[in-house]
Amino acid sequence: MGELFSPLNEDQGAGWRSYCGPSSLSYCLAIFGIFADKFEVRRKAGLSSWQLFRGGAENEDIIRAARRFGIQTAPLYSKKKSSGPWIIERLKKHLRQGWPAMLTIEDGEHWVAALGYAEEKGKFLVANPLETDNVCDLYSDSQLQAELWPDPDQMEEDDVPAYDILLIKPDKRGEPMKIDHEFLRLCERGSEEDLQTIRETLDYLFVKPSKKSRSQSEPAYRLIEEYQDMLVESAWYQSAVHEASKKDLRDFLRDYSIVARCLGYTVGKTPKARESALIDLAVILTIYLNYGTTECED
Repeated sequence: MGELFSPLNEDQGAGWRSYCGPSSLSYCLAIFGIFADKFEVRRKAGLSSWQLFRGGAENEDIIRAARRFGIQTAPLYSKKKSSGPWIIERLKKHLRQGWPAMLTIEDGEHWVAALGYAEEKGKFLVANPLETDNVCDLYSDSQLQAELWPDPDQMEEDDVPAYDILLIKPDKRGEPMKIDHEFLRLCERGSEEDLQTIRETLDYLFVKPSKKSRSQSEPAYRLIEEYQDMLVESAWYQSAVHEASKKDLRDFLRDYSIVARCLGYTVGKTPKARESALIDLAVILTIYLNYGTTECED
């Protein structure tokens, strides 16, 4: 147990090197609740498969695709190698707002996505679509700065070395995840569910907050944490088949609680609203216990 925790269901890039741009943008889009695979992103960029295979995705292609998804971009660029520390600090400031970024590494030949910054570790969380062993890598300031600055000897003759980053921002409708250290740990250790599945389930169980409803609701993650033991014991004793352990059930609820907190899901304060959410959670947990997954077989 413990699959890779990925923003998308599918493997985005292994074996598809020319798709590193569309794949990395798809990771960034997932932070805003937009789930589009590499092929849909490629189409939004206005590129054919052959064009992508021949030349990859350029900055203008990524910008075009992002705009068509309702997402803004802003360049973070410098031709001065000495500006590296400033670039790193600007990137940190951006990520702390819950917004991702697209980075070019490997001498400007490869796109990756920066999804967050782990304050307690002093590390950037970077999703590399070609990585097969783990979804996200951790980079220190110095490591990332070295990756971002291309080696002039490895570049094309007409290319100029530069720090080249695209900051990804939501439009007025967008609301990013508030990525914290617990979410970063979730990416590191893996989960039984991917982000899209968890979000779809949370959409069914809870609601996103609004200014009008905040006084009548409370954070959903607190409800999950408060009744975790009760939910686990209830599912355990009502199920004839145990395809998961009690620890697996607690880990399952922990992962849902983390995502619910990062996305700001709420539940009504009334006893009826809380009871309804707990009943649905118990059903989902029982399905997972019986099948080892939340997807029931026909």
